[in-house]
Amino acid sequence: KVRWFKHMASAHDHPKLKLLLANYGFEGYGVYWSILETLAHELNGGDEACATMSRKQWMKSVEISPKKFQKILVFLSYIQSACFARAAFLEQSITAFLR
Repeated sequence: KVRWFKHMASAHDHPKLKLLLANYGFEGYGVYWSILETLAHELNGGDEACATMSRKQWMKSVEISPKKFQKILVFLSYIQSACFARAAFLEQSITAFLR
């Protein structure tokens, strides 16, 4: 499992992350990085990862309301943000994918 991962020091200047910041502020930015950290933990030498947790686990992880979390995930999917492909919303769980 990955213990750390490299990222651009100027990631906040990427146009897609600027859109995220403009729409959701640092709360959305924090959710983005929390998802990436969760996915990075699932990498095993490849470049794809998948993390499925119950809604309750994700909410505890990011400490925001389920409604706001879902809005941010939909937004990230909409802008096709770097390192985040999509999230599947199941009845009781959410799966995030890295491709």
